[in-house]
Amino acid sequence: MRPSAGRSTGGATSFSLSRDGRFALLSAKETGIFLWDLQQNQQLADFGQQDPDASAVNVSRISDNNRYAITATSQNFAVWDLAYGKAEGLWSISDGVIRDAALSNNGQQVVLALSNGKALFVDLGSGRRLEFLAHREKVNTVDISANGRFVISGGNDYNAYLWDTDSGQIIYDFPLDARVTRVVLQREAKYAFTSDGGNMAAIWDLKTGEKVSELKSIMRQQIYSSARFSDDGSRLATGSPSRRVELWDTATGENIGRWQAKAQPDTRPPSAVVYDVAIDPTGRVISGTSAGIAQAWIANKRDTMTDNEKRDLHVQDLECRLAFQEQAIEELNDALSEQQMMISKMQTQITYLVSKIKAMEPSNIASMSEETPPPHY
Repeated sequence: MRPSAGRSTGGATSFSLSRDGRFALLSAKETGIFLWDLQQNQQLADFGQQDPDASAVNVSRISDNNRYAITATSQNFAVWDLAYGKAEGLWSISDGVIRDAALSNNGQQVVLALSNGKALFVDLGSGRRLEFLAHREKVNTVDISANGRFVISGGNDYNAYLWDTDSGQIIYDFPLDARVTRVVLQREAKYAFTSDGGNMAAIWDLKTGEKVSELKSIMRQQIYSSARFSDDGSRLATGSPSRRVELWDTATGENIGRWQAKAQPDTRPPSAVVYDVAIDPTGRVISGTSAGIAQAWIANKRDTMTDNEKRDLHVQDLECRLAFQEQAIEELNDALSEQQMMISKMQTQITYLVSKIKAMEPSNIASMSEETPPPHY
């Protein structure tokens, strides 16, 4: 293992890598969004804050062809043209919290995972919207094929679905044992990866819908925060909320290499979430973390665990459990955000009703004292 690092100015709220691992799109609360060339170790563009409120960007993704990117806060998303260094537009979501996002190669087809149980597909060019409603609870994770034709989504209902963006029809249903935390499509849509909050992580053949393999993890409970297939689909790189970076054989689910990313400085206990991973043309695994650090890792033909790594297993297991608790806290924060949205809407409606009542004209019906008595009085 020979790591090399490129560092942001501080911790990152989102960190996405290009498919070849050359470019990184980072966001930090203080500095906003910027594009970095990891090979040249230099900044290419500074996009600033996504919206006027400088809301934290929690999700970012670079398109398969490296041309476009999407970034999202809890309430809005932006699409960026990376070649020209400019924004294509900013769109808001009013009926849910954005939990994940992905976009196609042309930057026009976007899919969002929402807390209201919807996976929302939008064609930004035509304005066409498709709400995928098969999930019965929050949608946590989504991915879209490079041509925008297929989407895979996973939610708290223990299900992942592969579906057609033209018709909204389900192609395959992948049931899991717990809430789905990560889904990924291979770039040619040959394979899909699904993982849940327990220890179920599987690779599926999308021609047959059959399971190819399950990842043979050594952890009692392993949560994956990121994953990506190699271009040919023969290998899968994964990252976890507890700093673990791993490489797997797709056909067998065997582990090929495992490493631990650098922790964010001044954190106790040392921690970092692996936001994204990629496999470069030479076969190196590239990782990007919440510490704002990119690292490159080389897998030997058969990496094995050292004695020190075995001793660290217990510590990493505890880190994984801590990450699971942090994810639960994040879900509670999402629920709080939704309630605040509902309260804000109710306050707006009440204010509107009060103003309408005050503006009402006096009634044309006279009061009882003003009415003329009937003739027999």
